[in-house]
Amino acid sequence: MFLEARLFNPFVMRGARTIGFITDFSRANRRLHNKSFTADNQVTIVGGRNIGDENFGAAQGFVFVDLDVMAVGPVVKSVSHAFDASWASGSSYPVDRLLPPVDPALIAELTSTASLIEYDPAAAAYPDALHYSPLIHDLLEGRLALEWAPTRMISDDPAKGQTRPPGAAFDNTG
Repeated sequence: MFLEARLFNPFVMRGARTIGFITDFSRANRRLHNKSFTADNQVTIVGGRNIGDENFGAAQGFVFVDLDVMAVGPVVKSVSHAFDASWASGSSYPVDRLLPPVDPALIAELTSTASLIEYDPAAAAYPDALHYSPLIHDLLEGRLALEWAPTRMISDDPAKGQTRPPGAAFDNTG
C-alpha cells in the first residue's frame, strides 16, 4: 500500500528560521482550511473537521464542535477539483521532501504504544459514546431524513500560499 501526503505552505522552524516565522507572519498565516473526504467522486463530506481529541468530544477541558456536510451530485466534482488544485499548487510539498525517513524502531515503538492504548479503558469512551448514540442508531436504521438543497462549492484559493496576497475565494462551480 502506498500513501502520499503533502503539506500546504509548510513553515519549517529550525534555529534562526524561527525568527522568520515571527517576521513573516503573513506567509505563515496563509493556510488552507479546505477539508474534504471524497469517495469515488460520488459522495463527499466537507467541513471544518480537525483531528484531535478536543474535536471529537474526547478531551478534558475545551471541546470544539465541527460541522460537516455530506453531499452528492455535481458539487462532488467541484470538491475534487478544489482538492486537485491544492495538491498541484506550487505551495504544496510532498512530506518526504520535508521530513527525514521514519526510523523503523520508531514505527515499532508507535505500534507497541498503539496496542497499549487500544486496551486502555479511557480509550473506549469515544467508541462507547458512538455505540450508545441515538443519532448513530437512527442513522443506521434509516430514520434520519436527508436535507436536499442546492449547493455551490467555495474554497480557499491555493495561490494564497504563494508570494502574492490571497484574493477572493476560489469558486469551483465552473
